[in-house]
Amino acid sequence: MISAILPFVLSVVTAVTPAKAPTPAPAANGAEPAIRVSLNHQNYDRGDRARVTVRVRDDGYVVVLHEDADGHVRVLYPVDPGDDNFMKGGQEYEIRGRGDRDAFQITETGTGTVYAAVSMDPYHLDNFVRNNHWDYAQLDNGSSARNDPEAALTNIVEQMADGNHFDYDVTTYKESLTGGGSPGLSWTARRPTTNCRIDSSEALPLVGFALLLFPCLSGHRVGHAPLRFQSRRSPGRCPCR
Repeated sequence: MISAILPFVLSVVTAVTPAKAPTPAPAANGAEPAIRVSLNHQNYDRGDRARVTVRVRDDGYVVVLHEDADGHVRVLYPVDPGDDNFMKGGQEYEIRGRGDRDAFQITETGTGTVYAAVSMDPYHLDNFVRNNHWDYAQLDNGSSARNDPEAALTNIVEQMADGNHFDYDVTTYKESLTGGGSPGLSWTARRPTTNCRIDSSEALPLVGFALLLFPCLSGHRVGHAPLRFQSRRSPGRCPCR
């Protein structure tokens, strides 16, 4: 009797098994993840160009999204909605922009996110396409969790996957400088709590006023300075020391 009803029970259990949710690539533990995305750097200066590399374990369809520090979403791959986005497993691909340029350029201050997803099934991209090009207004609307870029980008890919399972990987970067000028050096005016200041009692009366205009000409640390310049190469240290 038990053996007779066992196939029926198993079929019912199978029928109600929920679909697998999208999952991030597992941490390095000896097993190769389904997909891995990487950047050539984790910190950039404004104006730098970022290079993006994707590796998939198995054959599949891939989308790569970029959300910048201002929350704007762009599709890095495929470049156009009609382009082939199928990747062969076990191979590494560099994501190239239009005109065979690097994937994207750093133009904003803060933290950006790059998100790559792979699915065994083709994506349905129509909701994010207008006149055969990416509809970036719709992409921005689709990223609903502004304070959580990973969740926002997952929401977009879930719409593209249209119920099909996908795996993803995500990485972030930071823009290390906030202005132009020489790479690695940026000057900002600020009011510090404790820093270099002229001890006016040691200054000659005729030059005291001039010295007060240049607070770092003296080596004395005697309290609050009206204004100073600080190099990002040596944060927290006065350039005159």
